[in-house]
Amino acid sequence: MPRQTAGRWAGSSTWITVRAASPCSKTLVFGGIFLSGDRPETENFEAWDPLFSRWPKWSEGYIYTFIRESRVAYWSNLTSLYGSVILDFGSGVSATVTCHRLGADERNPASFPGGTGLSRGTLVVGKFSVTISRNLSGYFQWDYFRPGDFYFAGASPFNWLRFELMFRY
Repeated sequence: MPRQTAGRWAGSSTWITVRAASPCSKTLVFGGIFLSGDRPETENFEAWDPLFSRWPKWSEGYIYTFIRESRVAYWSNLTSLYGSVILDFGSGVSATVTCHRLGADERNPASFPGGTGLSRGTLVVGKFSVTISRNLSGYFQWDYFRPGDFYFAGASPFNWLRFELMFRY
């Protein structure tokens, strides 16, 4: 839920969903995220404080880029325009691909060893899920991040891979 701090919106998320009927059910999602950043020139704390959202909500790999700013998965000072394609192949098999164009609300403070821009970069997240039986399911997830000018010059892109197989009884 958005909250207003110091005369501007501190955090919000918007999305538009379009569904198409086809043999392989498709859903397109377009959205935006705005989590305000703190203005270093003021004494007030204007940044979005993610009290209940300190987990890998949008990416399991990208959460570690926040360590230098505050701590792991502290989603703050973040903007995103994104699009997702969700495919349901039936029989418990699905896939999702999401592309985020990430930005920052505020530039890095002088104490942060980063760049001087507002572009955090591009994040692509792909997830393939399968339900094998009532007791066995799993997924494979790939995150790819290409840093922008918000980070120091020469920052390298990274890949994050995760595989999970879950047995329930």
